[in-house]
Amino acid sequence: FKILYQMYLFLSFLLTFKYLKFGVYSYLHSSSLDKILSTNDIHLAYPASLEKHFKNKNVIFAPRKKRILGESQNNYKSLTHYALKIISVFRNQVLINSIVLVFISFLLSKLITSSALFLFILLALLFFNVIIFLLAYQINKSHLVNDTLKNIENIENLRNELL
Repeated sequence: FKILYQMYLFLSFLLTFKYLKFGVYSYLHSSSLDKILSTNDIHLAYPASLEKHFKNKNVIFAPRKKRILGESQNNYKSLTHYALKIISVFRNQVLINSIVLVFISFLLSKLITSSALFLFILLALLFFNVIIFLLAYQINKSHLVNDTLKNIENIENLRNELL
C-alpha cells in the first residue's frame, strides 16, 4: 500500500506541481466560507480544494500515527477513486502539464527512435485526462451543491454560530 501511495504522490506532483500529502483537518475563518462554497471543487476533494483556492495558509505539521480504533473502511478501489478526485480538482493544470509531457515524450521518441514510448505516454495521458474530466463533470452536475445549500437554512446564522 505504501508503494502505491508514493506512486500516487509522484504522479499527482508530476501532473499538478503540487505536493498533496495532507489530511482533511483544518480551521477556516468564516470569511473563507464564501470562497470555498463558490466553487464545486470542494465536492471533489476538500484538501485539494483548499490547496487550489488558498495560496497563503498556515500549516501545522503533525506526525502520522497508527489508527487508534478499528480497521480502515477504505479499500483500494475507494482510495483510487479519491486520488482521482483529488487530482481532478486541478484538471486544467493537469491538461496543460499533460500537453507539455506529450511534447517532451515526442522529442525523446525522436532522439531514441522509439515511437512506442511516445504512443504509450500519449494514450495514457489522454485516458487519464478523460477520466478526471468525466469525474469532475459527474460531480459538478450532481445535486451536491443544491442539496448542501438547502441544508443550510440561513448562511448568516451559520456564520454567526461559527464566530
